[in-house]
Amino acid sequence: MTIDEIIAYATHTSYNINPAVLSGMLETLKKGGGGGDTVADSIVDRTITSFSSDTITSIGNYAFNGCSALTTVNFPEVTSIGTRAFYGCSALTTADFPKATSIGDSMFYDCVRLTTVDFPEVTSIGSNAFRSCTTLTTVILRKNQVATLGSNAFLSAPNAIIYVPDGLVTSYQSATNWSSLASRIKGISELPTA
Repeated sequence: MTIDEIIAYATHTSYNINPAVLSGMLETLKKGGGGGDTVADSIVDRTITSFSSDTITSIGNYAFNGCSALTTVNFPEVTSIGTRAFYGCSALTTADFPKATSIGDSMFYDCVRLTTVDFPEVTSIGSNAFRSCTTLTTVILRKNQVATLGSNAFLSAPNAIIYVPDGLVTSYQSATNWSSLASRIKGISELPTA
């Protein structure tokens, strides 16, 4: 959904929102509001506990930064996620992004309750993406290609086991920035069943 589509929808429904104000707010979010940005903070309530949207296709930088009560997010159509999008979401336990291809720098930094993530389409993980995710135990990367990995992506996430397609285990274990995690990389066939 484009910004113009959001404005058209919001101004032609019962929301009665001024199109000029909404346009400015959405441009701020698109450019990476949040994280102390007054306009963006007025759009994304930092006390929300869950958020779901099947129309949003990308999440900008800092969009949910500091939403410390946020426990669940579901974005089935999102393909890209910006820098620090969920930084400091200390209550976050569930994050669903089935179409995401890229994970921005510090995306889940300090999400201390996040235990499992499953990314069927990810090809790029930014620096510090899962840093300080101290309870993270399961990372599933299903795409049949080795994802690029930024530096320190799993720093202070000592229990994270990374499951990848069985035929790519050796490639992951020797790839740049992945090699230091070689002992924690396993084939998806080794994934414990519930």
